[in-house]
Amino acid sequence: MSDTSDAPSFFQRPWVKAVIFGGIVAALVTAYRYNSAPKVSGENIVALNVSLGAGTRKVDDAPACGPDGPACLTTLANYMGSRTGFHSDNPDQASCAAMAVALSRDHRGDIAQATNSWLNMLKSGQGAGVDALRMAVATEMARVAPDVGVTANDEATAIKLIAAVAHSVAGACDTYGAIGRGEPLDKMVPELHPDHSACVQRDLGRRDGPGGRYGANIFRAAEGAAALWREAERSLRMGLGPAGPNAKKLVTEKLAVIEPLTLKISLKKVESAEDEMLTMMLGDVHADAGVALWKKPDAGAPDGGTADASAPAPQH
Repeated sequence: MSDTSDAPSFFQRPWVKAVIFGGIVAALVTAYRYNSAPKVSGENIVALNVSLGAGTRKVDDAPACGPDGPACLTTLANYMGSRTGFHSDNPDQASCAAMAVALSRDHRGDIAQATNSWLNMLKSGQGAGVDALRMAVATEMARVAPDVGVTANDEATAIKLIAAVAHSVAGACDTYGAIGRGEPLDKMVPELHPDHSACVQRDLGRRDGPGGRYGANIFRAAEGAAALWREAERSLRMGLGPAGPNAKKLVTEKLAVIEPLTLKISLKKVESAEDEMLTMMLGDVHADAGVALWKKPDAGAPDGGTADASAPAPQH
């Protein structure tokens, strides 16, 4: 039998020591990173949730946004405890809380896109950040609802409606924000103009919209904004089930203000520029073929004659 008294124990073997040392180093690095990163305890989210639920909207401690737009949302999300910044396509609790600040303090629903992601969070999301978003949207919609529940037959009234939607609905089309800030249509870049904007067309295609080909210019944007408003209202109502107690109470109170005014929305109906051009083209083509699609107005009797110049003279 061989003598093993001089053999190193298992934990004294070099490769075992290397594995143990490596594990200790990895654990220390992980601990350092955790302690140096923003905490995700959600304390700021909970504070925001409580504030909005109490109707105070106290967000003075959150970083100011100014004109920074999306960059500010990343700062706000990090303040709310995010380790990965702000996300529109798949909002987490911190992103929802950041959006709630942008709405309740800065009145900038149009600061982020991916509208449907935000609507889905209102409908079925759960958590303190989502509840903060619900309360911010409901509070802002109730605040601006008098500018939305109107009969808009003139552009000035329609522009106020568009601006109200941009201020209050999370992920509102950036075209609505531009119009609300007074940017002239003839100065807009083509992709922002209501006649070309992808998000205006998407909103026109919503359940209560008139369809993507509807209208032109301001009233096209107004119909899109009104359709988005109705969808946001519906999303708030559907979200009462998964909402926490504070959010459910506040949103219910705000819907009592929002819903009656939503029923009063009435917008001047306009044809699309595309439809008008098509109608004129069809009329010209048929006229060239000798077929009149509509009777032109009578220009009057020539030289004091009868209205119908081709009518035979009466026989005596």
